[in-house]
Amino acid sequence: MANQEFGIEGAEVPYTTTTENPANGKPPGDTTEEEKKTVKMIENMFSRAKKHRENYDSRWMEFYKFFKGNQWKERRPTYRHSEVFNLVFSTIQTIIPLLTDVRPMIETMPEDPSDFQFSEVMSHVLRSKWDMNNWSETVLECGIDMAIYGTAFASVMYDMKLDNGIGDLVFRSEDLFYLYPDPAARDINDNIGKFLISAEPKDVGGIKRLYPKKAALIKPDVGSLTDKNTRDEFEDSFRYKSPVDNKVLVDRDKPLYPEESEQVLVITAWIDSDETIEEQIQEEKDGNIETLFQEKKKYPNGRKVVIANGHVLEDGDNPYIDKKFPYAKIVDYNLPREFYGIGEVQMLAGPQVIINKLISYIMDVLILTGNPIWIVDTDANIDTANLSNAPGAIVEKSPGSEVRRESGVQLQPFILQTLSLITDNLYQVISGINEVSQGAFTPSTNLSAIAIQQLQETANTRIRLKGRHLETFLKKIGEMMISRLLQFYTVPRVVRITNDDNSISFFKFHVRDEQVGGQEQKIATISEIVQDPVTGAFTVKNEEREYNIKGRLDLKITTGTTLPFAKAQKAQIAERLLQQGIIDPEEFLQVIEWPNKEKTIEKLKQRQAAQAQMAATQPMGEPAQGSAPQPNVTGLPQ
Repeated sequence: MANQEFGIEGAEVPYTTTTENPANGKPPGDTTEEEKKTVKMIENMFSRAKKHRENYDSRWMEFYKFFKGNQWKERRPTYRHSEVFNLVFSTIQTIIPLLTDVRPMIETMPEDPSDFQFSEVMSHVLRSKWDMNNWSETVLECGIDMAIYGTAFASVMYDMKLDNGIGDLVFRSEDLFYLYPDPAARDINDNIGKFLISAEPKDVGGIKRLYPKKAALIKPDVGSLTDKNTRDEFEDSFRYKSPVDNKVLVDRDKPLYPEESEQVLVITAWIDSDETIEEQIQEEKDGNIETLFQEKKKYPNGRKVVIANGHVLEDGDNPYIDKKFPYAKIVDYNLPREFYGIGEVQMLAGPQVIINKLISYIMDVLILTGNPIWIVDTDANIDTANLSNAPGAIVEKSPGSEVRRESGVQLQPFILQTLSLITDNLYQVISGINEVSQGAFTPSTNLSAIAIQQLQETANTRIRLKGRHLETFLKKIGEMMISRLLQFYTVPRVVRITNDDNSISFFKFHVRDEQVGGQEQKIATISEIVQDPVTGAFTVKNEEREYNIKGRLDLKITTGTTLPFAKAQKAQIAERLLQQGIIDPEEFLQVIEWPNKEKTIEKLKQRQAAQAQMAATQPMGEPAQGSAPQPNVTGLPQ
């Protein structure tokens, strides 16, 4: 199959190095000296990247537990309260929905003016894929990872198993515990970092099916901690594990529990390789044939190497023509010139711990006040097991002995004052989320509308910053999606479009490569699918539209905002512009995101046409009888 040469996800990769050549004297599956050097190179890269990442990942597991509510490190006695008022969770779940609730507006922009119509087609294709695959959930996962750890990753691959074997895009969030960037990198594909490594435990059976020629060399080597008690016992001994799926990467020669382990650690290295080779070419000069040597890159798209158990499973070109590592990252708060960012949990863990301790102390005091300690002499002849806090209880004791209760501990006023200071002031300052951000602000004075708008804008500066980070992240993702579509959509396939009025339309689309003027040119072919109004059957139009793709397609991503005050403010401004005639009703309905705006506009045009026709039949200067008042297209009270 033609697609197998790429070694893309889901394809059975034929391994074509010297290990399969019987002439070298070694049976297939053996490791050559060249492969041993490759394995050593990848392991050295992995070791350097792992050591560098230790400067950042030492608290990642702690952050994840903190987010879930496991915020007490020490074991406390059962009679002491260990309360958790998880404001960290509340803060993150306030920020992320504001960023991800609305589907991003995806618009491709042509680099060459002649590609304008094709760019509109690509916009429709990307929007269709986004809705069909529910990629908003993937963005949500990345947002939560970003808030917890400070950094999140996503990938855009191509899986040949999808869509009945012709393949399709795969956009998914990646577990940052499994990714190791070049220590020199500041971003993925920044031309500074030379490699990116993924080290992920995978099922042995699946890897053997993917690399059948190497199946005999693939053995389980990753320990499995599926039992909770075992996991708790050894928890501190293992550094690299995913909190999402409880997979543990064990730095051992043998798995911790061989009878339970069915996974192997697969290391995939994406390398921006500078390795070159000399290519022999022949040129005719003065009637003589001269042999020349031309130096070129051995891996023009970059290099992809896959190893497991110390053996090379795959070694070849990067399968993607955009020459990029198929990953993108997003950070919560940037650190200058550093790859990883800072997340919400790291910033909020300190005040959260203080809040938990203060509330637990208050509960301890309340319990001691309501049920204080008993003091009983040893000769009081009292069965202390029968002492209770029941109202009106009678306690009989021996004469001359003492049985009494200590007075309850008094709660000092500064405790509540400190708690109020942290929760109502310091915590909001650190998190950047307050009553204004949450829409629960009630002004104590009569503020003007402009003053309230300015207050709301100021209160959400951090959210807008995160929104810009999200737009940059999605732009990188979208560029990789466009590249995958142009590279792999070589077989005609049907694309479904859901229009703004909720109607559905279809068209066929594919891309092919042709030699035009001695250069390779991508040609996009599009066929419209129409529905017979009588039978309701769908048919493909015989006519096809072809587009010569001459330039690169740029991408514009608008994430929008779901902040209620921002939407209301935009609607108010748009209404004033409509009344002043600066914008038309169609633009106004677009701004306020009016449902089925096309039908509304069509009805408005029909009504205006009817009024114009009626006015034309009336004598000059007389109003049209029965003319309806001008409709309120704003949908807002006038």
